[in-house]
Amino acid sequence: STPFIDLRRFQNRAFSLGCGLSFVFGMGLYGSVYILALFLGLVRGHTPLVIGEIMMVSGAAQLVTAPVAALLESRMDCRLLTAIGFAAFGLGLFANGLVTPQSDFWGLFWPQVLRGMAVMLCILPATRLALEGWEPDDVPDACGLFNLLRNLGGAIGIALIDTLVETRTAGHVT
Repeated sequence: STPFIDLRRFQNRAFSLGCGLSFVFGMGLYGSVYILALFLGLVRGHTPLVIGEIMMVSGAAQLVTAPVAALLESRMDCRLLTAIGFAAFGLGLFANGLVTPQSDFWGLFWPQVLRGMAVMLCILPATRLALEGWEPDDVPDACGLFNLLRNLGGAIGIALIDTLVETRTAGHVT
């Protein structure tokens, strides 16, 4: 007898969706770290140490949020948790878009906290969505492709940001 729902088709769709989310998340994550470091170095004129101290806020927020996100991930629908994570991450990116040349540690503090907290809410459920249900022998390949897409998204995001910076800087300087 044929099953009512073909689980393999569902698994492929869930994996594709999870990989797509990972790609988009990589663009936002790596791109935001790159552009913020560029801003702090070029516009604010900070040293690498000061840039690291300012950007450490998002890492600390991730560290604090990780146990909460793991608890929520096991108790909530991963689609809702992913939506909350991506919405919060987008809000953090939007808040970073409101910085001025005078913005420094405290002007960047809350957007980084929001982005840092959202990172864990984006990664955990998307990973579960993509990798849940695979046979143990297939998990390494699926995990590798999932992570590759996040890194590819980050590389493309950084390349797009760098292209925009390169082509638009002269106009902004003028």
